[in-house]
Amino acid sequence: MIRTYILNNQTLTYKDLEPLKPIPENTIWIDIKNPNDEEREWMQHLFKEEVPEEDDIDEIESSSRFYIDTDGVHITSLFPQRKGRETESSNVLFTIHGSMLITFREEDVSIIRLLRH
Repeated sequence: MIRTYILNNQTLTYKDLEPLKPIPENTIWIDIKNPNDEEREWMQHLFKEEVPEEDDIDEIESSSRFYIDTDGVHITSLFPQRKGRETESSNVLFTIHGSMLITFREEDVSIIRLLRH
């Protein structure tokens, strides 16, 4: 799922985005959650560098969780998640791409829900 957050007159609205559709004007945040193959291909057109796979994000060493390249500033953070009685961790990749925040994650993360609000 690709969701864009658009800032108009100090009001934040969102719109789900289909692959290959243009990014709405005034988009300040693109949240990409559990992308399918078509959405992943769309992401390749958005970025110049290679889009990481879920396994690649999970394998990143703590010393490599922050880097800068031609696509912007990238930070990968690990967030604790409750699943029933268990606690698991979930990675979220944050990218500042021009004047836009892009988040990439494989599952629902409670901190992202809080950020939206």
